[in-house]
Amino acid sequence: MRTLRPYEQILDTNVLLRFVLPLCVGIAVGEMGCAWLTPHIAMLSVLLAVATVATAVCAFAKSVPLHRPFFHVFFNVAVGLLGAWLLVINRSSEVAEWENEAVVRKVMIVETPRETPKTFRAVAEVLWGDGCGRRVSLSLMRSAKETLQPGDVLLLKNRITPPKNNGNPGEFDYAAWLRRQGISGTGLCFAGQWKNLGCTTPLPPKVAALRLRGRWVQEYEQAFGREDFAVLSALTLGDKTHLTEPLRKRYSDAGVSHLLALSGLHLAILFGIYRVLVLSHCRRRGLYVAMSALGMAAVWSFVLLCGMPLSLLRAAVMFTVMQLCRCLRRDTSSVNNLALAALLLLLFSPQALMDVGFQLSFVATLCILLFGGEGDVVRLPEQKDRWRPLRRSVRISLCAQVGTAPLVAYYFHTLPVWALVANVLAVPLAYGVLVLGLLFLLLPFLSSPLSVCLSGCLWLLHALLDGVGRLPFSTLEVYPSASTVALMFVLLAFLATYAVQRRARWLYAGGGVLLLMGCVAMFERQSVSPRVAFYHLSAPSVHCISEKNRSYLWTPQGQKVDSVFRYVRRDFWLPQGMAEPLWLEHPDTFPELVYTGRVISFGDCRIALSDSTDVHSRETMEVDVLFVLRGGERRPEALLRRYRPKRVVLEERLSDRWRERWHREAEARGLPVHDIARDGALVLPVGR
Repeated sequence: MRTLRPYEQILDTNVLLRFVLPLCVGIAVGEMGCAWLTPHIAMLSVLLAVATVATAVCAFAKSVPLHRPFFHVFFNVAVGLLGAWLLVINRSSEVAEWENEAVVRKVMIVETPRETPKTFRAVAEVLWGDGCGRRVSLSLMRSAKETLQPGDVLLLKNRITPPKNNGNPGEFDYAAWLRRQGISGTGLCFAGQWKNLGCTTPLPPKVAALRLRGRWVQEYEQAFGREDFAVLSALTLGDKTHLTEPLRKRYSDAGVSHLLALSGLHLAILFGIYRVLVLSHCRRRGLYVAMSALGMAAVWSFVLLCGMPLSLLRAAVMFTVMQLCRCLRRDTSSVNNLALAALLLLLFSPQALMDVGFQLSFVATLCILLFGGEGDVVRLPEQKDRWRPLRRSVRISLCAQVGTAPLVAYYFHTLPVWALVANVLAVPLAYGVLVLGLLFLLLPFLSSPLSVCLSGCLWLLHALLDGVGRLPFSTLEVYPSASTVALMFVLLAFLATYAVQRRARWLYAGGGVLLLMGCVAMFERQSVSPRVAFYHLSAPSVHCISEKNRSYLWTPQGQKVDSVFRYVRRDFWLPQGMAEPLWLEHPDTFPELVYTGRVISFGDCRIALSDSTDVHSRETMEVDVLFVLRGGERRPEALLRRYRPKRVVLEERLSDRWRERWHREAEARGLPVHDIARDGALVLPVGR
């Protein structure tokens, strides 16, 4: 009999992976081609039916020659088409048509609102009015005395628009993130346009659980300082609305930000304690089954209380299946349980595959199961000695950190160098914080001594994180592309295979992948072409980018609004390897650019700025772009006659009245108009 390769052993032992892997590929293809597939959903359904029938024929008609290879081909095609079909159906069901004007609606807050000094940012479900049954994201202008909780019903009048991005290069796809949360629209309500009608009854179970969580968070707030209370709320109850940006950065730089996102680690701690205290003393099978059912009910209640995040849902499904198999005295595979959890979540919500938390949670868990000493397929050599618990802890942390490093680098542009050290020391402290925090809520008569212990654990945890943050090279800023991330996973797979088989050819293959990664990085850095970017930000701007790693940035207030460009700097400038731009504040001349105060000449592109233009001047010129700014939009006829542009760009802050007038004037002359408020940012190539 032929010896199975490692990946064949994994697929043979964990049969659900044969279904989950092509399903993920199909969902990814459906996400990339959703715009093309949506009008052809009928054809996609027919192809899915044909592939399913062909799979069934090959499975049962064993007399057909080569039925096994054909079965595997048709099976993978059918499952992939199923993933694409589910994705397109799910995306189509979330498309909503909203009125173009403000209308009256009644909505209910369904998630914990996030407070800012001037607004509430809340997710609500429309109970009555336009878009009934849809979920919307609202920004509610508030006074200092107003409060808002899950379950509150609001009567408001505003305009809801479909989610959209600003369109800036490299920016986070906020519209897709909202869509994956089931949110169909966004809206702004000024003070006086909304009224809190109070809590309605009966509440949906999830909303009622969030309301209870809010009361427990208030108990934390009364007993602890701002920083400790925010960490406790996130680590024990999953409420991250009170975490500040510096606090998030402290955990992220140390590589332990996963402690603030409830996942299988937290659930394993709680269920492990329950297993030691209760299940280990149940000698009779009936009592063991009853106590297991009680434990699973507690687990799912905790998941509901924490808002049902995907990482916690994955862990709850795995624990439920594993405990069910123990009750039935059946053997089970942890990797198979992970595949089952992924399958259930993706069938219910296929868009979850693109969620960052989903990807990090499943990749980390898979690496731990395969190489952390807990899996049943790939086992690394292990010595049995008194240091075994420490070895196991280090191995688990190493597997999780290395396995998720490419995704962390891609999504968050950071690579914590000392993450392994921080995790080995911080995770045991997190054990204590989680247990003590829940005891603080459940045993109020012991709140005083427990609060002292909690404060001490949190002080020690933060002192540890600060110490790790001060180590040399504690955090590296990296900006890998999607192709580089894919190659990094291939490299990790080759290294893992070498760790199991100890054959030099896998090291050579890994070296080849490293060389290819270097070539890809050099090609991507050298592929920058000259262009002009008009960003969609709170301050209008013109960014002229040269192919020689130089760029020039104009904005009316100059460097006073430098903070406005922090996300563009993080998501676009740094990944492209661009140096900090030269700010155009006064008329000046550079080798590649001339700025006169009214016109920017960059290469063969001339851009007129309407805010500083004397419209009564008789001088005329031809420009490529007329950038219409607030304050310089008053005379569209004169400006169009003077500059004779080839294109008109309208900045985001123009009023609706002047915006419509510029559209009419430009269309009357046959000029294309790019409205930044409606169409997002604009990037134009520039010739030399």
